Formats: sequence, C-alpha cells, structure tokens
Amino acid sequence: MRTTVTVAVAAAMAASGCGAAAQVATAPRESASTVQTPSLTPRATLTARPTSTRLPTVLPSPTEPTLTSTPVPTLAPHKWPAEHTLIEFDIYGGDGGCCFHYPPAQLTLFSDGEVFTTRYDDDSFEVFSSRLSRGEVCSLLNTIDQFGFLDYEPAPYLDQIDRTWLDGGGSTHIKVNAWKSNSIALRELHFIIHNGEEYLTEVPDAPPLPDVPPSLRDTFLLLSELAIPDESLYQPANLVLWADEPLEWMLSDLPPARPWPMASPSIAQIRAASQYPSDGLLITGHPAREAFSLFDNAIPIYGSLFSEDGLIYVVFDRPLLPGEPPSAPVTTPIELSCTPADGFWMQ
Repeated sequence: MRTTVTVAVAAAMAASGCGAAAQVATAPRESASTVQTPSLTPRATLTARPTSTRLPTVLPSPTEPTLTSTPVPTLAPHKWPAEHTLIEFDIYGGDGGCCFHYPPAQLTLFSDGEVFTTRYDDDSFEVFSSRLSRGEVCSLLNTIDQFGFLDYEPAPYLDQIDRTWLDGGGSTHIKVNAWKSNSIALRELHFIIHNGEEYLTEVPDAPPLPDVPPSLRDTFLLLSELAIPDESLYQPANLVLWADEPLEWMLSDLPPARPWPMASPSIAQIRAASQYPSDGLLITGHPAREAFSLFDNAIPIYGSLFSEDGLIYVVFDRPLLPGEPPSAPVTTPIELSCTPADGFWMQ
C-alpha cells in the first residue's frame, strides 16, 4: 500500500524559511510616510538558515573545479550588462506556516555588490547587509559557473520528485543572473540533500529519490552556507507596516504592549492602510528607520503589541531591500566584467 511521508523541514528558521523573490526597483527618496500597496509574495513554512561565521577568501588565480555531471564550460572572461539581482537563494513553502508577511530571501546579491542575508533567531528575522568587491562578486559567479549550475536542467528532478512519497518539505529557489542565467524552484531539495540517505534507510520500500548532481548540490551548499564578511544589521530606507486587533493568545504570550511613540505615522493611519484593497503603509527615510527601531531592528514573526488612545494593536513590520516593490524598477544596468584571474570563492 502506498503511504505518504510528510517531511518537516529543519527546525524553525535559522530561511524564503520564508523568502520570496523580490521584484527589482529603485528605492524612493527620503520623505514622509506615504500609503502604497507593496507586492509581497506569501510563502508557507519556516526553514533553517545557516549560522556559519567563516570568512571567505578569494583565490588569486583559478583552481581546478570539481567535476560535475552537468557539462562544465571553459572558464573565460565575460563582460555583460548585469541585471539588478545577480543571485537569490531561499527555502520556502511546505507545512508549518510562517508569518504575517515574509522576510527577504535568505541571500540576495545585487549587481553593485550589495549583499543581504536573512537569519532567524528567537521568533524574529534579522536582515544583515554588506558589500562585496567586484573581484569577490566575480569569484562567486566563476565558482557557480564552474560547478555547472548555469547549464543545469531541472526537468529530470521535477519528473522524479513527483514519483516519491515526499510531501510538505518546502521548496528551494536558486536564481543566478551571470553572463548566463538559470533559475530553479525544486521542492524537497533541502530535505534530500541533508536527510535523503537517512530517509531511504528508514523507509526502505520508498521509491528512489531524485538524482542531485554535483552542479546542483555544490551550488546549494555554497549559497546556503555562504559566509559574508563585514555584515551589519540592515537599516532600511523603506519599511512597510500593518496593524490590526490582536488575537487573544497574543495578549498573554507576547511581550506587553508599549505606547506607540510616533505621531506620523500613527497606528490609526497604519491600520487604515492595512484594510483591503490596500496592503500596508509604506514609510521612507528617517521615519522608516525610526519605526524599524521600535521592533529592535528585526521582523518579529508574530508582530509586536503597541497601544494608542487606550487601545491595543498588533503591528507587523517588513523592511524592503533596495529596489524592492513598490519602488520604480531599475532601468539602468551595471556593466560587469569578470575574468578567470578573479579566481573562485572559497569558504
């Protein structure tokens, strides 16, 4: 008799757990708060984020890459008009649920070298930012290229995963826009890489799991464990807020409500902008950073309690990355140039 095995993705996020691909745009100039309708894509589960603190080193010259079952191109110099988002990595979806609105992806690298990581700790997400040099960006793209990921075809995996008994484990999203582009979303990949052998031992009658070639496995492990140097807590120029009446359990389980200290925006303004068809209040510039500090520069997954005019509200926050909607799209690409001399990224 066929049975269904439900996979619980790794403990509550340490990852797009929740991280969706952000659309590209330029951040607006600093101004007073304005009401906008952000387009934030829901995801469905909490998944583990890496905690590696090792600093990467860039080799001064190319080394021989690991052979993969995907054809590996000859490493060559490239010059191209780069898209705003070079790399995006996230793990999302599956059973377990996530949060009111979803945080930025686990890893996002922009063409100007800005890089953002999102990590989960104690019922909150924290977003960190740093900046890579052109050489570091190129060493990372060279490495992914020589893994063979830019030529990886997901069709066999997608066919094989539908023949397994796995369900509910979430999906892995990897997007790389180098001189060539590839984007995949593969369900259960995180589980298969970390727990596949154990699963087949414990469920010997289960159908075979999809093949995960080195081109895919090595790219997954590199991006999921990437250690970014000189990170600091992100201070956003754009923040979206939502407010509503708290659920009963929030009043007893969350920290006590604090008075809302800002006159603009008020909670009344935030709540009005949280009603359909609007989707939250967008504030920019100094008010955005001031409001973000009220949440300890983090994204509490259950929101935070605040009081105003004798009433208690639960307020949720979501910092936006540079260029994330509802800002205007980025229309001027940055021209990048990478060579074999940029080497490879080493953890």
